[in-house]
Amino acid sequence: MMKNEAAGTAGWQRRKILKLLVGLLAARVLPACGGSPTSAAEASTRAEGVRVLVLGAGVAGLASAARLQAAGAEVTVLEARDRIGGRIYSHPQWSDAPVDVGASWIHGVEDNLVAEKAAEWGIVTAKTDYENHVRFNAQGKALTDAEDEEIEALADELEAAIAAEQARRDQAGEPDIALGDFFEQFLNSEDADGEPRFDARKQQWLGYLLNTAIEHEFAADADRLSILEFDSAPANEGDDVLFPGGYSQIIVRLAQGLTIETEVVVTSVTTTADGVTVMAGSARYLADYCVCTLPLGVLKSGRVTFEPALAGPIVQAIGALEMGVLDKLYLRFPTAFWAEDPDAGAAEMFGSISATPGAWAEFLNLHHYIGKPILLCFNAGTFAQSLTEADDATVVAGAMQVLRGMFGDIPEPDSYLRTRWGADPFAHGSYTHLGIGATRDHLSAFGDLRGRLAFAGEHTDADVGTVRGAWRSGERAAGVILASLVSEA
Repeated sequence: MMKNEAAGTAGWQRRKILKLLVGLLAARVLPACGGSPTSAAEASTRAEGVRVLVLGAGVAGLASAARLQAAGAEVTVLEARDRIGGRIYSHPQWSDAPVDVGASWIHGVEDNLVAEKAAEWGIVTAKTDYENHVRFNAQGKALTDAEDEEIEALADELEAAIAAEQARRDQAGEPDIALGDFFEQFLNSEDADGEPRFDARKQQWLGYLLNTAIEHEFAADADRLSILEFDSAPANEGDDVLFPGGYSQIIVRLAQGLTIETEVVVTSVTTTADGVTVMAGSARYLADYCVCTLPLGVLKSGRVTFEPALAGPIVQAIGALEMGVLDKLYLRFPTAFWAEDPDAGAAEMFGSISATPGAWAEFLNLHHYIGKPILLCFNAGTFAQSLTEADDATVVAGAMQVLRGMFGDIPEPDSYLRTRWGADPFAHGSYTHLGIGATRDHLSAFGDLRGRLAFAGEHTDADVGTVRGAWRSGERAAGVILASLVSEA
């Protein structure tokens, strides 16, 4: 069996400079937000000759750099990895199937600039129909339609109970608690006659729902999520879509025309009244302004020092917000055996309701989207982190045990690809969630220009944890720098 691992951290010793040639104008002039120039001429007079360093070549950094460059600034993007894209990366292990080891979906295509750009650039997307699923019980039997309806009713009941508890706590002014604590109360609650509200079977189903609908969504155990704030992001309207050809298509187009230096591991950022000095080991970079798009996990690690030291609301935000882990395991088989299964058939997703909630509960059928015999397995939170140090054979065997419980005597995969986002030194996790005591004010704490330093990234936007939020934050950071140039004029 051939193995591989999504890393993106190799080859730190040498520095490569990527000068991506200017492509379509649309890849450089991005939709504007707060502080946007009213014309190309005005933009040029604002930023002509202004030097800006952007830390990070993920979508936030690229969006910020593209807008600043379009306004006339001299922009250099510094990236620690040996590639661009950050937590968006279509891994090239399989030449006929560029699978995404980071972000996979556009969540809600309506009024979504990522979806708009994908359409403008002719990048194909495919809708995900979450209703097109098959769930298997702990005995490996596909649930009947009646059982599936029962689970959906339980999902509605759980959602309503959470909403009611959020409203009650808001009205009463009660302090925040972990979603997991409330879930345990709900799980073990009694009916009007004092009898257990849920039998053992329904309790198992509820554990599965909590894991797949919430913990996978927010990349964290329910015990780490704020009941008041975990789902407080603006609703994303429209279909969820993924990229059969890989999300990196977006990154490549967004990066066109930008100057990007890879394998530059930033160690310090010093700002003065006159400019910014960024150190990467012994290498020194000077600029008039800096946009920091380092992931929340990197900021929390303290690996990069700031002078003067960060203080006030931004430090509180870094402490209060949390970085979650959602890991993926891709398994490629000789054939798509599941497509011949009378129960699974053309289902897009398979669910495993086991006696151990949180372990190998959800599988995405990539054969449905790209015609290749590949299954994608998800794990989140504590269980995902527990696999970080496990060897590949152990991880693959765990997934195969569950799949054999569902599909019987199936072949070993020909090859596989796994992620370890929690151990990635340039991310320290997958994306941000609101932990106990965190509020949306902590997201907005990053919004203002701090002298010569602006911040961007998915952890700084109201649409936290999404590519749209990251992109929007990059444009916002560029906007506050452009606005400051106007105020100085």
